[in-house]
Amino acid sequence: MTNHPTALRANPHRPAEPAIPSSGHDRIIRKKELALMLGICEATIYRWIKTEGLPKPIKLGANSVGWWQSEIDQWLNSRARGLTINNAKNPHKPRRSSMNKSTQKSILKKINDTESEVFSYQESTQNLKNKNQELHEQRKQLLEQIDKYEDDRSNSGAFQ
Repeated sequence: MTNHPTALRANPHRPAEPAIPSSGHDRIIRKKELALMLGICEATIYRWIKTEGLPKPIKLGANSVGWWQSEIDQWLNSRARGLTINNAKNPHKPRRSSMNKSTQKSILKKINDTESEVFSYQESTQNLKNKNQELHEQRKQLLEQIDKYEDDRSNSGAFQ
C-alpha cells in the first residue's frame, strides 16, 4: 500500500478515503456505509438511484463504487425539503385526479357493488358452513343409531 493521496485504504472496517478530494471535507462513501447511513439494504440503493433521484455512484475500480459525501448530503437535504436533486416533483406527493365527477361516481358505484357482492358471497359461505355443520351432526347421529341398532341385534342373538 502506498502513501499516495489517490490510493484507497483496503481495510474493510474503515471507510474509504477520497481518491481525489474536491475540497478539504469531501470524501467517498462506499456502498455498505451508504446503506447503513440511509438505513436500507444495498440492493435498495440502486432502486433509489432509478426512482428517488439518489446520485449515481462513481467507479473506483473494476469491482468497487462509491459516492461523494457532498452529493449524498445534498440529496438528503433536498429530500428533507420535499424536492429531488433535479427539482423534479416529489414522487410521493399525491396528484390531483384528472377524472370528471361522473367517472368518479361510476367507479365508486362499481366499488360499492363489488363490496356488496363480496359481502353476499361471505354470507353464502357462512350459510354453507352452517349447513355443512348440521349435516355433519346428522351423520354423526345416524352412525350412532346404526351402532346402537347393531349392538341391540347382536345382543338379542339375531346374528348367532
